[in-house]
Amino acid sequence: MRHGAMATARRRPAAQRSEIASLVHSERKGRAMQPRSLMASAGSRALAGAALVIAALCVAGRAHAAEVAFRHEVVDAQNPTHPHCKAAGDIDGDGLPDLLAASAAGDGLFWYRYPKWTKHLIAPGAFTTDMAVADIDRDGRLDVVIPGRAGLTWFRNPCAPGLDPAAAAWSARVISAEGADMHDVEVADLDGDGKPDVVTRHQSGFGKRRGNQIHFWRQEGPDAWSHRTAACPHGEGLAAADLDADGHPDVVIGGRWYRNPGAAGSAWQEHAYIDPAAFDQGWTNGDVVAAVGDIDGDGRPDIVLSPAEGKGRLSWFAAPPDPRRTNWTEQVIQADSDYMHGLRLGDLDGDGRLDVVAAKMHQASAPQEVAVFWNRGGGRPWPKQVVSARGSHNIVLVDVAADGAIDIFGANWNNKAAAGAPLELWRNLRSEARPSAPAP
Repeated sequence: MRHGAMATARRRPAAQRSEIASLVHSERKGRAMQPRSLMASAGSRALAGAALVIAALCVAGRAHAAEVAFRHEVVDAQNPTHPHCKAAGDIDGDGLPDLLAASAAGDGLFWYRYPKWTKHLIAPGAFTTDMAVADIDRDGRLDVVIPGRAGLTWFRNPCAPGLDPAAAAWSARVISAEGADMHDVEVADLDGDGKPDVVTRHQSGFGKRRGNQIHFWRQEGPDAWSHRTAACPHGEGLAAADLDADGHPDVVIGGRWYRNPGAAGSAWQEHAYIDPAAFDQGWTNGDVVAAVGDIDGDGRPDIVLSPAEGKGRLSWFAAPPDPRRTNWTEQVIQADSDYMHGLRLGDLDGDGRLDVVAAKMHQASAPQEVAVFWNRGGGRPWPKQVVSARGSHNIVLVDVAADGAIDIFGANWNNKAAAGAPLELWRNLRSEARPSAPAP
């Protein structure tokens, strides 16, 4: 996922620049597919129902031509309930990404094998809201890092060539006994020793008030982890990327970023890229989702923010030559946004620019949309294409067919297909005909 080998947010081919914010979730070595966990595993049944091709609704006071057609597929129509955790990666080593999802209600952690989304259990139990895919033990197979009631755990991938995935048993390795309240997870090589490390953050909302620390878990070995913390403002949300181009992944929290000292034991330096007072006025609380990528093509990683648990703006902040400077230039993508808990960056139309994919979850004001905001460059407005009117909690960008077209994987927070919120995939058709109405 944004992973292992930390890519810097420099100008790259579109397929590689997809979601640098996810830099930390999916170890980009071997078979890892895309960042912020970019690949997940998906659903047990054959694709349910006829595929719906989705069209585009655009804002800006007038209709705008659709850029990309999407086909809606149901990955899993039954479980897991409350599938807050979603990710993607090549679990079985066939060169194509699979999908993953985990339940907060106790249904378990699953991976779904491409192309029929055959469902396989990784582990029973209840998990939180985030997970990462990375090759933790560097054996060439993607493992899963996930917090839950049993603690912060990484599950070792047993899917060796020639082994039936259905018969393969994943082994659990505990990083920390505490994990029930962890909200955000990133994986990256923090100290440059070649071993993936883990960064986590708890939640401050809903009476928990524990999101005022960043937790750094440095891997000494697959079964040995050292732990340090750094203070940060209350809230939720976490991203990792190399903001200052020194080769070390840094951490973004709300309106601040924390410079990685590189050496273990050294202090992380806090920098405000937004004036703290302005940040407090622009968002109702510190609960924001951050994504990092080169939005304007100048070779510097910019930051995109959306309000996760309240009201605010969907904006991107242009990085100055010295990222330690406060008051990065804000450019609003959509004002008056709320509960936009899903945020990813990727070049969905193949024009070489990173687009923004954002999703409102179930508490949001209507309409609860999964939408693509198209990056036209040059400071121009961002036309919006509505992909779904049903909303989603966390979302994942993944090229499931390895055809160069980035797809969207998601599910809303309050899930079960019976309630109209299955695990679902919006397949990017790009060159195919487009209909005139968004998917459900």
